[in-house]
Amino acid sequence: MPHIIASLSSFKGSIYSNRTLCKSKNCRAEAEGLTGGMVRLMKVARVAQSFGKTCTPHVPGGGLGYLYMIHFVSALPNAAAHHEFKGLRTHVKFECKTSPLLVENGKIKVPTGPGSGVDIDPDFIKKHKAVEG
Repeated sequence: MPHIIASLSSFKGSIYSNRTLCKSKNCRAEAEGLTGGMVRLMKVARVAQSFGKTCTPHVPGGGLGYLYMIHFVSALPNAAAHHEFKGLRTHVKFECKTSPLLVENGKIKVPTGPGSGVDIDPDFIKKHKAVEG
């Protein structure tokens, strides 16, 4: 029987509902997007792990989302072998002193340092306005 891919992080139910989905022998957990942030997605991944499932996160869109994802994947104990990677193209000007951010032999070195591990160009930041609530 084919596996059903359950996008658990996008599923609007609770973590307990996700647990019910993971109990199925024909369900493979896939974390689609980083809906709800890293804390929510890590909870989803841990539920999947408790049932022996791997987690395959991906980030739709571009920008610096790939940095967010590679940091998350590096912390996942049940990360699947392959992940969606849309490349390093972004309009955001930044420098990374701790990683070349190149995929070599199917792997990428996760940046270290504060935040996402990159320094965003201050002139790029100055061109944008802060969002006020």
